[in-house]
Amino acid sequence: SLRLFNLSSPWRFVQGVYIFSLDGRLYHSGRGADSDHSIADEPWYPVVKKNPPPANAILWPTRPETTISEGQKKVISLIRPIREIPSGKLMGYIKIDINVKVMEKMLVPSPNQENQSRLFLLTDQKKVIYENSNRLTGDSINDLHIPGLFQKNDLSMGETKWRGESYLYL
Repeated sequence: SLRLFNLSSPWRFVQGVYIFSLDGRLYHSGRGADSDHSIADEPWYPVVKKNPPPANAILWPTRPETTISEGQKKVISLIRPIREIPSGKLMGYIKIDINVKVMEKMLVPSPNQENQSRLFLLTDQKKVIYENSNRLTGDSINDLHIPGLFQKNDLSMGETKWRGESYLYL
């Protein structure tokens, strides 16, 4: 597991890597102090406990980091189950926290230009994982209709109107 944690160090936007075992142990490579935090303290755990995800990772919306508190920087979390091989038995979860500043850096306006951009990161269920104004983060956008956009392997891009505003999408 130390090798896994060392992989995160070159990427400064990785706020922390955490492995939660179902027996309550926590292994981490976070930028913060040790903690007696457990999987039951995680806001996403009741969701995955009720509906364990398949092998795919889930994205948890932007929020202040609470696993290993160090100023509670805003993060997006990528959470994936860890399963025993070859039985497939669920052993725990790995969580990677990404500092949202990585998204904000994408929106730096060019000199002499006011930044009017609004950026959304959505799941395929139309849940807002990140929005730079933070007004819709965590909400679902059910009134956005772009045929084929949320289909598997869809690579479409274009322009659409939503709530009276023009948006580019991909």
